[in-house]
Amino acid sequence: MTEADAEASKPGRQLVAFAVGLYGRPGVADACLLLQDGCGVNIPILLMAAWLAARGSRATPSLLEGAGETVGDWHREVVEPLRIVRRRLKSGPAPAPGRSTDEIRDVVKKAELSAEIVELTVLEEFALNQAFEAGRPDPVEAISTVVDFYRVGARESAHDEAIRTIAAAIQAG
Repeated sequence: MTEADAEASKPGRQLVAFAVGLYGRPGVADACLLLQDGCGVNIPILLMAAWLAARGSRATPSLLEGAGETVGDWHREVVEPLRIVRRRLKSGPAPAPGRSTDEIRDVVKKAELSAEIVELTVLEEFALNQAFEAGRPDPVEAISTVVDFYRVGARESAHDEAIRTIAAAIQAG
């Protein structure tokens, strides 16, 4: 077992390891971002639901609501503001973007990732303390449940494709 494997197997780090692995698979990051921007999906909660599906547990709307309540303040007050600043530094305000602001953007990006890791750690603890329905959920159903929980309005074909992309990556395990 490598040091990274030992770290990932610690309580509170299994979801992080799963999320990093899943997010790094081809097309998954873009699919998650599309669902975040197009449907308002909280990506760490989506990754928690994917992790639960891979473990044979179903994330119900009530579980998603509880997860959102558990990390909501952190997500709104820490993760989202960091994301806004990071994205804003891509196009301005002057002197951004540029060499003089690239280092700041990198620091903000690292802080955003660290904040999401904290969120995933809290979500793992939350999830492990829940009771789940028996049965192995279909990964498409698992991701669809999250998207439908957050989405306002009709689901578009691009959202369905993103759901299938993430589900296929879960199944590829």
